[in-house]
Amino acid sequence: QSSFVPPTLKKQIIKVAGIMQRPIPPEKKKEGDVQIYTYDEMNTRICARFEEMKPFLQHYFKGYAIPRQKHTPRAKPAGPISYSELRVRTNSIEDTKRLYKELNELGKYFCSSSVEYLEQMRSQMASVQLFLGGIGFISFFIAAIGIANTMMMSIYERTKEIGIFKVLGCSMRKIRSLFLMESAMIGLIGGILGVALSFLIRSLIINGVQSELFQPYIPPYLPPIAIACSTLIGVIAGFSPARRAMRLSPLKAIHNE
Repeated sequence: QSSFVPPTLKKQIIKVAGIMQRPIPPEKKKEGDVQIYTYDEMNTRICARFEEMKPFLQHYFKGYAIPRQKHTPRAKPAGPISYSELRVRTNSIEDTKRLYKELNELGKYFCSSSVEYLEQMRSQMASVQLFLGGIGFISFFIAAIGIANTMMMSIYERTKEIGIFKVLGCSMRKIRSLFLMESAMIGLIGGILGVALSFLIRSLIINGVQSELFQPYIPPYLPPIAIACSTLIGVIAGFSPARRAMRLSPLKAIHNE
Protein backbone atom coordinates (compact mmCIF):
# COMPACT_ATOMS: atom_id res chain seq x y z
CA GLN A 1 0.00 0.00 0.00
CA SER A 2 0.99 3.63 -0.35
CA SER A 3 2.97 5.01 2.59
CA PHE A 4 1.13 8.34 2.31
CA VAL A 5 -2.16 8.85 4.13
CA PRO A 6 -4.20 12.00 3.50
CA PRO A 7 -4.42 14.28 6.52
CA THR A 8 -8.21 14.51 6.52
CA LEU A 9 -10.69 11.67 6.74
CA LYS A 10 -14.33 11.93 5.81
CA LYS A 11 -17.23 9.58 6.42
CA GLN A 12 -18.26 7.70 3.31
CA ILE A 13 -21.48 5.71 2.92
CA ILE A 14 -21.06 2.47 0.99
CA LYS A 15 -23.96 0.36 -0.14
CA VAL A 16 -23.63 -3.25 1.02
CA ALA A 17 -24.48 -5.76 -1.71
CA GLY A 18 -24.34 -8.84 0.49
CA ILE A 19 -22.71 -10.62 3.40
CA MET A 20 -20.13 -13.33 2.81
CA GLN A 21 -21.39 -16.82 3.47
CA ARG A 22 -20.72 -18.84 6.57
CA PRO A 23 -19.11 -22.25 6.09
CA ILE A 24 -21.66 -24.89 5.13
CA PRO A 25 -21.72 -27.69 7.75
CA PRO A 26 -20.79 -31.08 6.23
CA GLU A 27 -24.12 -32.64 7.21
CA LYS A 28 -26.05 -29.84 5.44
CA LYS A 29 -23.84 -29.60 2.38
CA LYS A 30 -25.45 -30.96 -0.77
CA GLU A 31 -23.91 -32.12 -3.99
CA GLY A 32 -23.06 -29.15 -6.19
CA ASP A 33 -22.74 -26.64 -3.33
CA VAL A 34 -19.73 -24.35 -3.80
CA GLN A 35 -18.36 -22.40 -0.86
CA ILE A 36 -17.23 -19.07 -2.30
CA TYR A 37 -16.48 -16.97 0.76
CA THR A 38 -16.28 -17.60 4.47
CA TYR A 39 -16.20 -15.22 7.40
CA ASP A 40 -16.36 -15.10 11.14
CA GLU A 41 -17.44 -12.52 13.68
CA MET A 42 -13.95 -10.94 13.84
CA ASN A 43 -13.50 -10.54 10.08
CA THR A 44 -13.37 -6.90 8.96
CA ARG A 45 -12.53 -7.41 5.27
CA ILE A 46 -14.76 -6.38 2.40
CA CYS A 47 -14.90 -7.69 -1.16
CA ALA A 48 -15.63 -5.33 -4.03
CA ARG A 49 -15.03 -4.96 -7.75
CA PHE A 50 -11.98 -2.81 -8.33
CA GLU A 51 -13.53 -0.86 -11.21
CA GLU A 52 -16.38 0.13 -8.89
CA MET A 53 -14.05 1.01 -6.01
CA LYS A 54 -11.59 2.98 -8.18
CA PRO A 55 -13.71 6.19 -8.43
CA PHE A 56 -14.34 6.08 -4.71
CA LEU A 57 -10.64 5.70 -3.94
CA GLN A 58 -9.69 8.51 -6.35
CA HIS A 59 -12.27 10.77 -4.74
CA TYR A 60 -11.06 9.80 -1.25
CA PHE A 61 -7.37 10.40 -1.94
CA LYS A 62 -8.07 13.56 -4.02
CA GLY A 63 -5.26 13.54 -6.55
CA TYR A 64 -2.84 11.53 -4.48
CA ALA A 65 -1.74 8.03 -5.39
CA ILE A 66 -4.21 5.42 -4.32
CA PRO A 67 -2.96 2.21 -2.67
CA ARG A 68 -0.94 -0.05 -4.98
CA GLN A 69 -0.30 2.81 -7.45
CA LYS A 70 3.17 4.01 -8.34
CA HIS A 71 3.78 7.43 -6.81
CA THR A 72 6.34 10.20 -6.43
CA PRO A 73 8.05 11.05 -3.13
CA ARG A 74 5.20 13.49 -2.50
CA ALA A 75 2.61 10.75 -3.03
CA LYS A 76 1.47 12.01 -6.44
CA PRO A 77 0.38 9.45 -9.06
CA ALA A 78 3.36 8.35 -11.16
CA GLY A 79 2.18 5.26 -12.99
CA PRO A 80 -0.43 2.55 -13.30
CA ILE A 81 -1.90 0.58 -10.48
CA SER A 82 -0.07 -2.67 -9.67
CA TYR A 83 -1.44 -5.74 -7.99
CA SER A 84 0.29 -7.41 -5.08
CA GLU A 85 -1.35 -10.79 -5.54
CA LEU A 86 -3.87 -12.68 -7.61
CA ARG A 87 -6.13 -15.30 -6.04
CA VAL A 88 -7.49 -18.07 -8.23
CA ARG A 89 -10.28 -20.38 -7.10
CA THR A 90 -10.68 -23.83 -8.59
CA ASN A 91 -13.44 -26.40 -8.50
CA SER A 92 -11.36 -29.32 -7.26
CA ILE A 93 -8.00 -30.22 -5.77
CA GLU A 94 -6.96 -31.83 -9.05
CA ASP A 95 -7.51 -28.52 -10.88
CA THR A 96 -5.50 -26.74 -8.19
CA LYS A 97 -2.57 -29.13 -8.59
CA ARG A 98 -2.60 -28.78 -12.38
CA LEU A 99 -2.82 -24.97 -12.29
CA TYR A 100 -0.17 -24.73 -9.58
CA LYS A 101 2.22 -26.83 -11.68
CA GLU A 102 1.59 -24.81 -14.86
CA LEU A 103 2.14 -21.47 -13.13
CA ASN A 104 5.35 -22.66 -11.51
CA GLU A 105 6.65 -23.88 -14.87
CA LEU A 106 6.25 -20.36 -16.29
CA GLY A 107 8.78 -19.08 -13.79
CA LYS A 108 7.26 -15.58 -13.72
CA TYR A 109 5.15 -15.83 -10.58
CA PHE A 110 5.58 -16.91 -7.01
CA CYS A 111 2.79 -19.40 -6.40
CA SER A 112 1.47 -20.78 -3.18
CA SER A 113 -1.48 -23.02 -2.45
CA SER A 114 -2.95 -25.05 0.36
CA VAL A 115 -2.57 -28.31 -1.56
CA GLU A 116 0.57 -29.31 0.30
CA TYR A 117 -1.09 -28.46 3.59
CA LEU A 118 -4.16 -30.47 2.65
CA GLU A 119 -2.03 -33.43 1.61
CA GLN A 120 -0.19 -33.29 4.91
CA MET A 121 -3.47 -33.07 6.81
CA ARG A 122 -4.85 -36.01 4.84
CA SER A 123 -1.79 -38.05 5.70
CA GLN A 124 -2.14 -37.19 9.38
CA MET A 125 -5.85 -37.95 9.33
CA ALA A 126 -5.17 -41.28 7.62
CA SER A 127 -2.76 -42.16 10.44
CA VAL A 128 -5.33 -41.13 13.04
CA GLN A 129 -8.05 -43.13 11.29
CA LEU A 130 -5.76 -46.16 11.12
CA PHE A 131 -5.05 -45.83 14.84
CA LEU A 132 -8.74 -45.45 15.67
CA GLY A 133 -9.54 -48.36 13.35
CA GLY A 134 -7.11 -50.53 15.32
CA ILE A 135 -8.81 -49.50 18.56
CA GLY A 136 -12.18 -50.32 16.98
CA PHE A 137 -10.94 -53.74 15.87
CA ILE A 138 -9.71 -54.49 19.39
CA SER A 139 -13.06 -53.31 20.77
CA PHE A 140 -14.92 -55.62 18.40
CA PHE A 141 -12.67 -58.52 19.45
CA ILE A 142 -13.27 -57.86 23.14
CA ALA A 143 -17.01 -57.50 22.50
CA ALA A 144 -17.02 -60.83 20.65
CA ILE A 145 -15.36 -62.53 23.62
CA GLY A 146 -17.91 -60.96 25.96
CA ILE A 147 -20.86 -62.08 23.82
CA ALA A 148 -19.44 -65.61 23.51
CA ASN A 149 -18.94 -65.80 27.27
CA THR A 150 -22.47 -64.51 27.89
CA MET A 151 -23.98 -67.04 25.49
CA MET A 152 -21.95 -69.88 27.02
CA MET A 153 -23.21 -68.99 30.48
CA SER A 154 -26.73 -68.81 29.07
CA ILE A 155 -26.40 -72.36 27.72
CA TYR A 156 -25.17 -73.64 31.09
CA GLU A 157 -28.12 -72.00 32.83
CA ARG A 158 -30.65 -73.31 30.27
CA THR A 159 -29.44 -76.87 29.95
CA LYS A 160 -32.77 -78.32 31.01
CA GLU A 161 -34.61 -76.06 28.56
CA ILE A 162 -32.39 -77.26 25.71
CA GLY A 163 -32.97 -80.87 26.73
CA ILE A 164 -36.75 -80.36 26.72
CA PHE A 165 -36.54 -78.83 23.25
CA LYS A 166 -34.72 -81.90 21.96
CA VAL A 167 -37.08 -84.35 23.68
CA LEU A 168 -40.07 -82.60 22.11
CA GLY A 169 -38.50 -83.06 18.67
CA CYS A 170 -37.12 -79.60 17.98
CA SER A 171 -34.61 -79.73 15.15
CA MET A 172 -30.95 -78.93 15.69
CA ARG A 173 -31.15 -76.12 13.15
CA LYS A 174 -33.89 -74.35 15.09
CA ILE A 175 -31.97 -74.66 18.35
CA ARG A 176 -28.92 -73.18 16.66
CA SER A 177 -31.02 -70.38 15.12
CA LEU A 178 -32.48 -69.59 18.56
CA PHE A 179 -29.09 -68.92 20.12
CA LEU A 180 -27.72 -67.18 17.04
CA MET A 181 -30.68 -64.79 17.05
CA GLU A 182 -30.13 -64.10 20.72
CA SER A 183 -26.44 -63.30 20.21
CA ALA A 184 -27.34 -61.19 17.15
CA MET A 185 -29.79 -59.17 19.27
CA ILE A 186 -27.05 -58.54 21.83
CA GLY A 187 -24.78 -57.24 19.08
CA LEU A 188 -27.58 -55.16 17.54
CA ILE A 189 -28.51 -53.49 20.83
CA GLY A 190 -24.84 -52.85 21.59
CA GLY A 191 -24.34 -51.27 18.15
CA ILE A 192 -27.37 -49.00 18.56
CA LEU A 193 -26.21 -47.88 22.00
CA GLY A 194 -22.69 -47.25 20.66
CA VAL A 195 -23.97 -45.11 17.78
CA ALA A 196 -26.22 -43.15 20.14
CA LEU A 197 -23.26 -42.58 22.48
CA SER A 198 -21.10 -41.35 19.58
CA PHE A 199 -23.76 -38.81 18.54
CA LEU A 200 -24.04 -37.65 22.15
CA ILE A 201 -20.26 -37.16 22.42
CA ARG A 202 -20.29 -35.34 19.08
CA SER A 203 -22.95 -32.90 20.29
CA LEU A 204 -21.01 -32.27 23.50
CA ILE A 205 -17.84 -31.52 21.53
CA ILE A 206 -19.70 -29.15 19.19
CA ASN A 207 -21.25 -27.28 22.11
CA GLY A 208 -17.90 -27.11 23.88
CA VAL A 209 -15.71 -26.04 20.95
CA GLN A 210 -18.16 -23.45 19.54
CA SER A 211 -16.40 -23.35 16.19
CA GLU A 212 -17.90 -23.76 12.74
CA LEU A 213 -14.58 -24.65 11.13
CA PHE A 214 -13.60 -27.52 13.44
CA GLN A 215 -16.49 -29.86 14.07
CA PRO A 216 -16.61 -33.65 14.40
CA TYR A 217 -18.43 -35.16 11.46
CA ILE A 218 -20.17 -38.56 11.28
CA PRO A 219 -20.91 -39.63 7.69
CA PRO A 220 -24.52 -40.77 7.14
CA TYR A 221 -23.38 -44.19 5.94
CA LEU A 222 -21.25 -44.91 9.03
CA PRO A 223 -23.96 -45.62 11.68
CA PRO A 224 -25.73 -48.33 9.61
CA ILE A 225 -22.37 -49.96 8.85
CA ALA A 226 -21.39 -49.89 12.53
CA ILE A 227 -24.70 -51.42 13.59
CA ALA A 228 -24.44 -54.10 10.88
CA CYS A 229 -20.86 -54.94 11.92
CA SER A 230 -21.81 -55.22 15.59
CA THR A 231 -24.72 -57.52 14.68
CA LEU A 232 -22.41 -59.66 12.55
CA ILE A 233 -19.87 -59.85 15.38
CA GLY A 234 -22.69 -61.03 17.67
CA VAL A 235 -23.64 -63.77 15.23
CA ILE A 236 -20.03 -64.92 14.83
CA ALA A 237 -19.47 -64.88 18.60
CA GLY A 238 -22.63 -66.91 19.21
CA PHE A 239 -21.84 -69.58 16.62
CA SER A 240 -19.62 -71.70 18.92
CA PRO A 241 -22.05 -71.62 21.91
CA ALA A 242 -24.91 -72.49 19.53
CA ARG A 243 -23.01 -75.55 18.29
CA ARG A 244 -22.40 -76.60 21.89
CA ALA A 245 -26.13 -76.35 22.54
CA MET A 246 -26.78 -78.57 19.52
CA ARG A 247 -24.39 -81.25 20.78
CA LEU A 248 -25.93 -81.55 24.26
CA SER A 249 -27.48 -84.93 24.97
CA PRO A 250 -31.13 -84.42 25.97
CA LEU A 251 -31.14 -87.17 28.58
CA LYS A 252 -27.86 -86.00 30.09
CA ALA A 253 -29.07 -82.40 30.05
CA ILE A 254 -32.25 -83.26 31.97
CA HIS A 255 -30.32 -85.57 34.33
CA ASN A 256 -27.71 -82.92 35.10
CA GLU A 257 -30.44 -80.37 35.81
